[in-house]
Amino acid sequence: MYPNPIQEFIARFASLPSIGPRQASRLAFHLLKKSTGELQ
Repeated sequence: MYPNPIQEFIARFASLPSIGPRQASRLAFHLLKKSTGELQ
């Protein structure tokens, strides 16, 4: 499906309470699309 690093990133979000796999993938890809300056 996705490369291993992205799957691990999604799994970390999915381990949070009330975050399912679908929402975890949405959060992960949202952060991946942001520029480094926006994340700091």
